[in-house]
Amino acid sequence: NKIHDLLINELGRSWTDFARGLCMREGRLDEIKEVLRYHSENAHPKEWEKMILDALSEARRNDLRKSVENIY
Repeated sequence: NKIHDLLINELGRSWTDFARGLCMREGRLDEIKEVLRYHSENAHPKEWEKMILDALSEARRNDLRKSVENIY
């Protein structure tokens, strides 16, 4: 998935802020792939899109938010 690859490659250290923006508990912050897999499997596609965009804003990664918006 293009969005997963973009996020995995670009979030860097801010991935934990991104995960918290998705309401993940601290114990679930083991790796970003798990965070993305969990939410992509459990959220409606439109909800998932909004959740990703909001979490990127919360993680102060508006550059990535714009890239994801262009993919959607």
